[in-house]
Amino acid sequence: MMQHYYEIDSNIMKTTENMTLWKADRGFVEVEKDSLAASVRLGDKVKGYVFHGKAKLALDTIIETDHGAVGKTTNRDLTEPILMLGETEQIQPHLTTATAEDLTSKNHKDQRDFLEHVEDVFHRFLRRQMRGNCWSEPHGFVFAFANQENRPDLLVADHDRIVYKSRSLTYVSNGHGVIMKGPEHGLAMRHGHCCIIKESH
Repeated sequence: MMQHYYEIDSNIMKTTENMTLWKADRGFVEVEKDSLAASVRLGDKVKGYVFHGKAKLALDTIIETDHGAVGKTTNRDLTEPILMLGETEQIQPHLTTATAEDLTSKNHKDQRDFLEHVEDVFHRFLRRQMRGNCWSEPHGFVFAFANQENRPDLLVADHDRIVYKSRSLTYVSNGHGVIMKGPEHGLAMRHGHCCIIKESH
């Protein structure tokens, strides 16, 4: 059997309108119109995209307990490349070929400059974790966002099942229970039963 690897297509596109990449009761990921995009392929199939433009991540990571609310809403304005793996059919009709002017408007000298920039977050995540047959194709969506520590923050979402991992927050929800670890509190809740651990400093 021929082994295939995830790779970025060299054809650069842009979004023709504001787009919601993922949306659920507890959050969403959006990219703005005119964001640059390159498809991520596994063999001859498109499995995702790398986007670069203005984007937004919002997650309801507030947990209501008998002792009051724990946590706060997660809102991030994203300007670095975003890697998305998952359903691509809804995205393809909203992309068009990017021009040289589109590239320079996002501070890229040319096609090669854009690809070198987005391959950074792409390789930090995919090269080590999802290459070839070492990782089964994800259900739902997988997002990787660049952060200041040179490691990607991750969001894995499949309906009401959400895993979010950043440098300051770990949040896991499967619809029946929640585990959250933040800078001040750790929390585990299932079927209304809750355990809160306050971080000592």
